[in-house]
Amino acid sequence: MKNKENTNSMPLVSVVMACYNSEAYLRPAIDSVLGQTYRNIELVIVDDCSSDNTVSLIREYAARDDRVRLIQRTERGGRPAITKNTALEHLKGKYVCFLDHDDYYDLDKIAVQVALLEAHPECIAAFHDVDLVNAEGRAENMRRPKRGAA
Repeated sequence: MKNKENTNSMPLVSVVMACYNSEAYLRPAIDSVLGQTYRNIELVIVDDCSSDNTVSLIREYAARDDRVRLIQRTERGGRPAITKNTALEHLKGKYVCFLDHDDYYDLDKIAVQVALLEAHPECIAAFHDVDLVNAEGRAENMRRPKRGAA
């Protein structure tokens, strides 16, 4: 089903995901973006010349939800930063966030951060805590970034 919600009053958020042979981990990552309580998003996934079924999987999602876009690199960049930078020239959002192909977001992550940034236009970035989980999705430990002025 294509995304048909009226989200024009909310700023667009571009989520960038870099992939290389990511088939085994990709579904939970994509689902965590598309399932956000904040709906005005675009998910730009850049494939770095995968040889598994990563591209087919992304195309499945893009066929069902027009918020998903696939960009395929023609030469292997070999580093996630190169692949993520490929996406930057294709983004349409007011805000940009990154998600690794083997990670996932809490369902209100984007809503909380957009609300913060919209309420405080003097801020140029937002960050969040990180839960480290094992393969079964159980928390292993919590790592919190140091708080302070940048």
